[in-house]
Amino acid sequence: MVDPDNHTGAFESFAYKQLFFEPIVGGGLFTAAAPALIVQFGPSVVLLLTTGLLAFWLMFGLWNFKRMRKTFRQANL
Repeated sequence: MVDPDNHTGAFESFAYKQLFFEPIVGGGLFTAAAPALIVQFGPSVVLLLTTGLLAFWLMFGLWNFKRMRKTFRQANL
């Protein structure tokens, strides 16, 4: 509704996010596996694993955002 002509690239960003998000978190794969992982490896290890994954995706998201913002600015010049 805000960007009907897709000038910002938000559609593509959302679609790429869904490829990784939905099968794992949205589909419940990690949610179902979390109790077994905690029992097997302990809560500290699972916390470190999820913290590492969070840090990776945050860095990737910031890097990708900067790249897309640069591309968007060049396209609008």
